[in-house]
Amino acid sequence: MGARHDVDRRQIANVPPACRPRHACSAIVAVLVLLFILPGAAHALPDDFEEITLASGLSQPTAVAFAPASDGRMFIAEKPGRVQVRLADGTLRSTPLLDWSDRINSAVDRGLLGIATDTDFADNGYLYILFVADSDSTDDTGPHSSRLVRLTVSEDNQITGEKTLVGGDADQGECFPDGAPANPDGNHTTAGDGADDCISASAATHAIGTVISDPRDGSIWFGTGDGQTVDINNVGARPRRLRTYNEEMLIGKIMRVDREGRGLADHPFCPGVTDLDRTCTKVYAKGFRNPFRFTVPPQAGAPPIVADVGNNEWEELGRVRPGSNAGWPCWEGPALGPGQYNGYPDCTPYVFGGQPVDQPDFAYSHADPDPASNGKADAAVIGGPVYAGSEYPAEYAGNLFFGDYARGFIRRFRPGSAAGTFLMTPSPLPRFSDTNSSVLFTERPAFTQLTEAPNGDLVVVDFVTAGPNQDFTGPGRVVRIAHAPANRAPTAVAKVAQEEIASGATAQFDGGDSSDPNADTLTYAWDFDGDGTTDSTEVAPTRTYPDPGVFTARLTVDDGRGQTATDTVQVLVDRHRPQVQIDAPATDEQYDGGVSMRLAGDATDTDEGGTFPEANLRWEIRLIHGSHFHPYTDIAGRREAAFVPLQDHGLDSYYRIRLIATDSDGVEGTATVIVRPRPATLRVESQPAGAPIEVEEQMYVAPRDVASASGLNARVRAAADFTRDGVTWRFARWTDGETARDRSYLVGRDGGTVVAVYEQEPVRGGSGAGTAPGTGGTGSAGGTGSTEPITPPKAATPKLSLTTPWTARRRSTRTVSGTLTGVTTRPTVQVALARSAGSRCRWWASQPRRFGRAASCSRPVWTTARVQRTSAGWRFDAALRSSIARRAGRIQARARVGGRTVAQVTVRVSGAR
Repeated sequence: MGARHDVDRRQIANVPPACRPRHACSAIVAVLVLLFILPGAAHALPDDFEEITLASGLSQPTAVAFAPASDGRMFIAEKPGRVQVRLADGTLRSTPLLDWSDRINSAVDRGLLGIATDTDFADNGYLYILFVADSDSTDDTGPHSSRLVRLTVSEDNQITGEKTLVGGDADQGECFPDGAPANPDGNHTTAGDGADDCISASAATHAIGTVISDPRDGSIWFGTGDGQTVDINNVGARPRRLRTYNEEMLIGKIMRVDREGRGLADHPFCPGVTDLDRTCTKVYAKGFRNPFRFTVPPQAGAPPIVADVGNNEWEELGRVRPGSNAGWPCWEGPALGPGQYNGYPDCTPYVFGGQPVDQPDFAYSHADPDPASNGKADAAVIGGPVYAGSEYPAEYAGNLFFGDYARGFIRRFRPGSAAGTFLMTPSPLPRFSDTNSSVLFTERPAFTQLTEAPNGDLVVVDFVTAGPNQDFTGPGRVVRIAHAPANRAPTAVAKVAQEEIASGATAQFDGGDSSDPNADTLTYAWDFDGDGTTDSTEVAPTRTYPDPGVFTARLTVDDGRGQTATDTVQVLVDRHRPQVQIDAPATDEQYDGGVSMRLAGDATDTDEGGTFPEANLRWEIRLIHGSHFHPYTDIAGRREAAFVPLQDHGLDSYYRIRLIATDSDGVEGTATVIVRPRPATLRVESQPAGAPIEVEEQMYVAPRDVASASGLNARVRAAADFTRDGVTWRFARWTDGETARDRSYLVGRDGGTVVAVYEQEPVRGGSGAGTAPGTGGTGSAGGTGSTEPITPPKAATPKLSLTTPWTARRRSTRTVSGTLTGVTTRPTVQVALARSAGSRCRWWASQPRRFGRAASCSRPVWTTARVQRTSAGWRFDAALRSSIARRAGRIQARARVGGRTVAQVTVRVSGAR
């Protein structure tokens, strides 16, 4: 990342700014609230690439780690707190290596999220796990702490040693209680008092994520998030979030320690400190929101490449140098920090100098025209590996893979040097559409990690799969993306006509839906009872089961050229799935955010009779939001329980609640209910009326009744100023005493009313009629080609001016230019030109370079201008071709920073005489 010492060096350049609802950017694990795309169209892998399933049937896998190729094992972390083992023969070990579900908190974003094998695993057997700890296994959303633990694993998959490296030996709850000073620029504690060694997870989001054993020297890297609520305007979280800047606190950091959890002698912070137990000696870089996934390239001297998940507007990806500050929360990507941090006094050193902040190598806006986004505004970046294998085509050498599981894509960056080491495109920041930026590799939902297999192939961890009903209730899996130009693997599909049969009955199987992409003739091998021997080679065989039990039939198809595939299907002989019922809540029952909802249910087992064991019941709660979902929490071993709906999701969300019962044979039965938010109306007003006010990122003009949800902690943002009847009004306060323009408002069952108060400001210059920002407006002017500002710019606020007179000369290319002052962050400036068509407008479009049909004058067609810095601010110009001639019209211009319009001007154009 390039150094930036003041606001002027943050370059937004060509990335179009935008914003999205804050709840869409929370994401899983330690860093993100998981956002999984529900079923939709998928982009196939590139030609000659294929998926090879390494492990399936997993319960919420989050990450994997490989032993050396000579060993052949793969260790799989599951969010609830288990580590599974894929053995060298390709089978999944029948019992987990580790089950700490009673010691790990997996509520919302939390859980077992990171796993890594030591670089010298063959010699020392070290396996590192990173998780949020819990002392009572209740999976509550209250304050907890995270831990980095080193395990010693034997060749026969026994744990022979355990040592906590960072985070203490148990859950420490709230690391820094309320009232403890943040002191972002200094030490919060003194060495040795114990509080330093605590990884805070104050909220159920943004805790921890990746752990890596450095392939070059064996040091251990891991990342921590800010550990705070996704509500950016939560006043209580404000000083805690600033602790990302304090190198004596283990939050919002990229950390680097040795195998014993001590700092390294070449640590970049606290120069001169030789006590390597001090927290500051373990910090490599600071100022991160949610560095969920990152990578450490194998090249000597290459820095880590970190993906930091954004809040409302920007996702970041790039190299991180030692001792650097990524800027959060006073910065988000290349823009000033969101909400209350924009203008917050404690952010002054990080915005106007004194405390250097690095700019990301690459940042994309939540409205970036990514062709894989399918119009989605959500975003949650996932960093992947730098390709160092030899199986892929030559063009992949040195490419960096990265993805976004809110948008559901995997992309790759081309290398920036002949040596193949990763080097991001320098400023101006590229867009997805830029030719030299990144290349779409594939679209894929529900993945939580991109990593590399021992041979260098890309490996993808799928948190869930679509399932039989395409509702993403299927188990997770791990797949390898292989290059197979000559022969691609077949697909096996095993079916049984009737799952439940009586003993002595015959089951009818069918493998006829199996296929081969190369049209090779397949052979079939069925193993009906799991004993490893082939029982039939027919496509659609039958099998008589004389004895009761639960049997797994396995089909293996072979293309005759070395490629095989398998699929399984269950047969229940004199066995039945448990019958499950949910008594509370009722389907379509309404909930209030922040208010506990009761869960009650039970199951019956006709095979075993009696009371169904409570220990074999599990509640699964998922928050469905638009086209994706968040894995909220699981509650095991209870007939009755409760959960508290989040307060950051509105009417476009609902909860899917499943009760899963598992009998003694491992057979599951399920029941499902849907609960929805209780509607409520939030009224927004202004004094005087007419102020633009955003509610949950949607703009309204006050007064307005806004459809909302009971218990929603709604984000409300009032315009800094607006113009009405030629008078400019500047924001002063809210009637409930809140003084920040960007604030939160808790909507009650009966809704609520929030009122913004404005104070009059004298109008400076111009005599045209004013209009509220975003609502258009006109003025009048006479003379040849004359112009007159309709909304005069004001001192002490961003000022946008058109400086080039408009000459209405037919069929000539003219440049509309102007200046912008009062803005330090690089803006995006857009201009629009319209002919008058009665009460409507015909807007100029750069493609196909002509005026369109008559349309609303309140919906401009924008053309992006070129922007250059000047000593006084910014200069912009845009070439337009028009034939406005003697017809009147208008020119509009607007400047946007971080997705917000900060200045605009509309002028009336008189036709040439």
